This record gives sequence, C-alpha cells and structure tokens, in this order.
Amino acid sequence: MLFLHVCCAPCALPIVEKNKDLILYFFNPNIYPEEEYSKRLKELEKVALILNLKIHPGEYNHSQWLSFIKKELPGKPQDYKENKERCLVCFK
Repeated sequence: MLFLHVCCAPCALPIVEKNKDLILYFFNPNIYPEEEYSKRLKELEKVALILNLKIHPGEYNHSQWLSFIKKELPGKPQDYKENKERCLVCFK
C-alpha cells in the first residue's frame, strides 16, 4: 500500500491508473481560492470512486501556505503563476 500525495485529478491519473494499491492524500494549500480547492477535491473523489481508491484529504490552510512561500520566493505570491515557481517550492 502506497500513500500518494496528489494535488489534482489530472496529475494523479498517470499513476493511479497503473497502481490500484494506493491511498490518495489530497493536499495543496497553494490552490486559491478555497472553492477551487473544493472543486479539485470533488473531481479527485470521482476518479477515486471509479478506480475504487481511498482518499485522505488534508486540511486547507492557504494563509499558512502564504507565510511559507513569502520566506521562499521574492515578491508577492500572487505574482507567481501556477505550474511555475510556486509549484516548484512544494517539491523542494
């Protein structure tokens, strides 16, 4: 059994389609606004239902993310686009 961190359904699909022995950990406070976070979680829940996988959602705390990112990147967090520097900080 593998506990796999996922940020959205499209990013998870290549792995989850090949490995059914997973628990998906959905966590990404980088996503804003919270409605978008909820939307992505619902889409991942659909995938998990189809593939018979379990999901463990993490707590959404965007303000904690902003505090963290301010220490890691110069400038304002909103100046950084998704799939760029903001995402790379998560992978450090």
